[in-house]
Amino acid sequence: MGAAVSVGTASKALRLDIRHRRVRARLDLDLEHPGITVLFGPSGAGKTTIIRCLAGLDRISSGTITLGPTLWDDGGRTFVPARRRNVGYLFQDLALFPHLNVAENVGYGLKRMPRASRQAIIDDALRTAEVPGFQERIVAELSGGEAQRVALARAIAPRPDVLLLDEPLAGLDDPTRLRLRSELRRLILHAGIPALVVTHDRDEALALADQLVVLIDGAVHQTGPPAEVFDRPADAMVARVVGMDTISPARVVSVDRGTVRLRVGEASVVADLPSWRRHPLAAGEAVAVCLRGGDVGLRADPGSAAPPDTNSLPAVVTGIIEEASLIRVQVDAGFPLVCFLTRRELQALGLTGGSRVLVLVHRRSVHLAELAPQ
Repeated sequence: MGAAVSVGTASKALRLDIRHRRVRARLDLDLEHPGITVLFGPSGAGKTTIIRCLAGLDRISSGTITLGPTLWDDGGRTFVPARRRNVGYLFQDLALFPHLNVAENVGYGLKRMPRASRQAIIDDALRTAEVPGFQERIVAELSGGEAQRVALARAIAPRPDVLLLDEPLAGLDDPTRLRLRSELRRLILHAGIPALVVTHDRDEALALADQLVVLIDGAVHQTGPPAEVFDRPADAMVARVVGMDTISPARVVSVDRGTVRLRVGEASVVADLPSWRRHPLAAGEAVAVCLRGGDVGLRADPGSAAPPDTNSLPAVVTGIIEEASLIRVQVDAGFPLVCFLTRRELQALGLTGGSRVLVLVHRRSVHLAELAPQ
């Protein structure tokens, strides 16, 4: 099984421990306190499979899904259908009914309630989603952002125990998606319902998550606060998924006074001793060196002196690639390495392919990860 994920220890917990298709995963979600857990990973990792199993839209092959003491699915005789799970589900395509107006869409799951109570709940859900007064609007009249809010209102109207959102911003154009990231987080927290959100978008994961769960090839690899996971990936696979710009195999040469010296390709690199390790690093051990391009500095003078506690690596520029707002500079420093510069910095340095430079990396910016998941 993948590593267990525990988000709190409250008694009201939604627990999943399953094998289904390619997925072998465990999750433990605390439903006592509102917050957003993001299930993050590349396409095909099994994120949507997990959320559909939690919602009761798919039956698991083996294992268990429980809410508190109640068993929802055991892959055999016991199966609680979706309509009895009190789960709010926001589909990737929103799944609003085009033949119903907004009020009818939001109240679709409330048909057994008295009319007056149902109308009050619809109005409250629309206020919470910040689309009050939209009751009589038809779906075709809604913008992408408005449709998103209406779909959220429909999901929260029955006051579910948990909200499940599958790539909730994927169907929107880029400007709308960028604008709605922070708004969606605020609206979910305002609703006061714990949420599990699926996304493969790094920026979206960072903007939405209180807790991040990284899923790769059907297994949980790491969990924690988003900044911690993105800055300190547990293994090389997670490092690739969270977008580390340089990931190179290395071997420990020596460990001394809180630092570790490594051989990375043809280069010697010093890093701070990682505090997350379950066991001490030892000479000869293989690890992965991970660097973010923004933490790598370049100097045009290869012979200049480096600041204290900074790795100084002679290098040759092997590529210069323009990206949306920065320039990606690829260098050979005894191992392939990436640095990001602004256009002004690139012009000031006068770099071209083949330029000799000095790479500067502070030892605290060198992150060490496992080569393979533990």
